[in-house]
Amino acid sequence: MKRDSGITLIVLVVTIIVLLILVGISLNLSIGNNGIINKTTDGKTSSKEAAAKEDLRIKMTQYYDTNEEIDSKKLQEFLEEKSDNIEKVSTADSFPIMIKYDDVLFEILESDDIISSYDVKKLGDVNFDGKVDEDDINLMVDFLIHGSTFTEKQKGVIDLNEDGVFNGLDLNGIYFMYREIMPDSNFTNVKGDVNLDGRINEADAKLIERHLGRLTTLENDQIERGDIDGNGSLESIDATFTERVTCYSEFYKEL
Repeated sequence: MKRDSGITLIVLVVTIIVLLILVGISLNLSIGNNGIINKTTDGKTSSKEAAAKEDLRIKMTQYYDTNEEIDSKKLQEFLEEKSDNIEKVSTADSFPIMIKYDDVLFEILESDDIISSYDVKKLGDVNFDGKVDEDDINLMVDFLIHGSTFTEKQKGVIDLNEDGVFNGLDLNGIYFMYREIMPDSNFTNVKGDVNLDGRINEADAKLIERHLGRLTTLENDQIERGDIDGNGSLESIDATFTERVTCYSEFYKEL
């Protein structure tokens, strides 16, 4: 008998499934998080910001003092003029200073490092939960104060200025810029930032000392943030830790 040849329903279904899988893989390679299109866009952004960063660094050489450090007063005067497409974004008069140059956000640290928002977006997520918030900042504070153990992977996302050492400059740079570029994020209970200005520095230490000296009264939430060593009480050592977070990478070793 003559038999008719053709494609069975099962073969057709399997073929369609295979084609769908191949289409899915192709789309992921093209438009996924690590896809060709995103990598190309990311590369263009990186190149643009790298060029702007280098150009900005050259422009800023005129504001260095005899010690080859940024003269903050001259820099502030220049930023207020809003010339050369440089616009001051943050209202703070102390480092770090947030500016916009060539439509790119930059942060100028006291060490004269210039950090772009692109640099920061690659850093800071210490607990790898997909976002940078106060939990990440507090983990970094604990690392600086108590010497808590960080894995090599964690250490790879906290060295903001890529100088091989994680210290208060890196922490404050990450913290301050994330507050600027992500204003709706939760940064209300960061250890050490008593006045919630986006920095952990001498101003916070002075508030703690004034509270201990009964010269001012801190609110309960401020006391909680000021208890930087986490022993449940606000003491002079908290002021010391807070003030020196910016200065020392592993201050706990010097106690």
